[in-house]
Amino acid sequence: MFAFSLPDNIADLSSLIGNIPVEDIPFFEIQGELADSQDILRVISQKNFTIINSYGYVDSNLLANVAEQKTRLRDEVFDKLHGLITNPLAPEHITLDFGLTYKNIEDDLNLLKIKHLHNLYRSIYNENKKICLPVRLPGNAESIQSILSVLRQLMLNRFKICLNIFPHELKNEQLILNLISGLKYNIGVIRLVYEPATGNYITEKFIRFCLEALKKQSLSCPIIFAPAFSDLTVLDREISNICDLRRAVEDIACSTL
Repeated sequence: MFAFSLPDNIADLSSLIGNIPVEDIPFFEIQGELADSQDILRVISQKNFTIINSYGYVDSNLLANVAEQKTRLRDEVFDKLHGLITNPLAPEHITLDFGLTYKNIEDDLNLLKIKHLHNLYRSIYNENKKICLPVRLPGNAESIQSILSVLRQLMLNRFKICLNIFPHELKNEQLILNLISGLKYNIGVIRLVYEPATGNYITEKFIRFCLEALKKQSLSCPIIFAPAFSDLTVLDREISNICDLRRAVEDIACSTL
């Protein structure tokens, strides 16, 4: 399935969502504290949209340092996370960036973060949710074995990878094939991150490449368009572009996702 990422830095977002035909974009990702916005959640519910991922509900800088914080602050952060996980309106996938270091998985701080992640086990199991840990491509996604080692230390298949692909920074698309093949069913969601305001757009050729890569591995996972923008004009135009893309690749998308 294809989804569109809604940022938390746009005013009057609810009115825009209300004008989107559900048959064009039925699935959304919500960023930041939109998960707490009753206006947004109400519009999404009324229009019969589906939220498939929450991204960055807690600031990544705070999460990256939470393992070193005093007990009180750490408890506050995890209480907030438990609140999202147990919310009936919360999506199946919740992406959180704890700043895990994949190149040095035995680092003491890395191990401490993994230990604290165990605090979420019961909640995500009981609520049938998945926690996705972000991996950047290009960036920290090249070491497949290190990523798998971190997932093995977490010891629960409800921890997945959120693969953040920056298409316009990639010098070799083969990296996508390698990563999808290496991680396979450990991938929870794929996000395409780009900046349309600077002339960077997702092409039909690139989408077909990603869909073929998933098809070769018999994988089915959401592909989320996550453009960066700061005004409704760019947002509205990009939603229209994505709708056109979706229709253009229906032949392969229907057999893949």
